[in-house]
Amino acid sequence: MKVKNLVLLGIVSYLTMACTQTIIVYKPSKQIDPLPKVESEEDKDAKSKGLDPMNEDQWALHKVGISKDVLNKDENLKGNYNVKVAILSTGIDYNHKDLIGQVHVNKSEITQEGLADEKGYNQKDDDKNGLVDDIVGVDVVDNDGLAYDRHGAGTAVAGIIAAKTNNATGISGIMKEVTLYPVRYINDNGQTNLANLLNALDVVLKVKPDVVFVQQLQFQLGGRDKDPALIEAEISLMKKKLDKIKELKIPVIVGAGEDIESFGTSRLDQVIRSYDNVVVVTSTNESDNLSFLAKYSFTAVHTSAPGENVLTTQPLNQYGKVSGTAFAAAHVTAAVALAKAKYAEKLSMQDLVATLISEKGGDYIQSLDRYSRGGNRLNVVKFLTALAK
Repeated sequence: MKVKNLVLLGIVSYLTMACTQTIIVYKPSKQIDPLPKVESEEDKDAKSKGLDPMNEDQWALHKVGISKDVLNKDENLKGNYNVKVAILSTGIDYNHKDLIGQVHVNKSEITQEGLADEKGYNQKDDDKNGLVDDIVGVDVVDNDGLAYDRHGAGTAVAGIIAAKTNNATGISGIMKEVTLYPVRYINDNGQTNLANLLNALDVVLKVKPDVVFVQQLQFQLGGRDKDPALIEAEISLMKKKLDKIKELKIPVIVGAGEDIESFGTSRLDQVIRSYDNVVVVTSTNESDNLSFLAKYSFTAVHTSAPGENVLTTQPLNQYGKVSGTAFAAAHVTAAVALAKAKYAEKLSMQDLVATLISEKGGDYIQSLDRYSRGGNRLNVVKFLTALAK
């Protein structure tokens, strides 16, 4: 028993160090992560070239109230580049032709104007933000400052939120203007652990974004044996980070997850639902039915959004369809970011949540009535209009 306690103490000490120490960033290999391209004047001009060719196939975009006409005329969808959205996921392909200019490139950490080169990796915190060489977000998996995506999930989320609109290329995002800040804490195989998540949340506390999207919060706690004491220790570490994010009044948007059980039954779910700044989203399909295996709860899930066969961006200038509650959460993340752009500090978390779950802030769907508090599916236009009243 004594040996077991010593092992437990060692693991907790490691996790505590993982989330309290300053992140040390080593020089990344250019063969591993591409350097960021800078949006050219031609790219900027392309935003007025015309409707994106895949827009007609974006059923999810149209379902949340953003038709072709609304996309062109509704000023509420413009957003603001001063609004920063942290995407905690697998990274982002920041050189994707439909995302260049929408992803944060930290020129303060680059020595050569407009382009990162090997001299930019000086292992110094040049802009004094507590992060070393964070050129394009932070990668806590590889421990560098290029959060590049080779899995696809983070790039998919980025496209849903902010793929460039009317550049006659690919798809249309919900927001026209926003700054996406990638934090890679999930590896190329879609795997992560608590230490990575804690480090990712530590980055959030340093960057202080306006909105945080978290790809998943559905991993096993307590080690292989699911040790109850270790689970509580890990939960305590996570709550310390979440408490600080709540103090900063930053909305956190998460998907409910995929499982045969309802949301709120696991220990991790119970922690998530205890924070009033965390919005939990479940997934719907094109027929406004709950997606297969999407977790739900009449009390703990706030609302729903399209999350099945959603057309969006993929790495290497590709496009594809994705499914999961995380991609439903991406739609809500964009809606909350638009609200932040329009109402800034006037918007309280209470008003935001109350509007999201109201009939005025979404489309009431009878078939979804018992799957979330709102019994509704997100309608971005209605949501933003309701906040104005």
